[in-house]
Amino acid sequence: MQNEPTRSDAVRVARPGGKVFVSCCMNEPTVINYLFLKQNLFREPENGLVDPETFKCSSTSEEIFVLYRREEIDALNKGLPVSRLHFVGTDMYTKYYQDFITQMDDAVFAQYLKYHFFICERADMMGMSHHTLDILIKENDSQ
Repeated sequence: MQNEPTRSDAVRVARPGGKVFVSCCMNEPTVINYLFLKQNLFREPENGLVDPETFKCSSTSEEIFVLYRREEIDALNKGLPVSRLHFVGTDMYTKYYQDFITQMDDAVFAQYLKYHFFICERADMMGMSHHTLDILIKENDSQ
């Protein structure tokens, strides 16, 4: 999609000091869901959607969505006049246990949310979240 807005477009139109919010779909939860939960592991070589060595999913903007790993997101930010305020896993374990979580009573759910907010910015946990939110702040223009 040639006219698709990009991260750099969002930064370009933001004021210095302005915040830019970028949502991303992550690679690893898709691998877990597609290959293992939906049992496509042994059908996958014929589809060619997942690299059998790196487990990187084939994804482009022409498909439904693009899947990222954290290092790819960091590379997209490189060279942009931004600083990261937060990088948040928005759903974390919730997607995996949604039936269980919807059955929680209010007290247990409150503790689950406390746990969720405790882990949602941990770098070692980011790969499990289906979706992330990269919150950036545009630096002062130096050009």
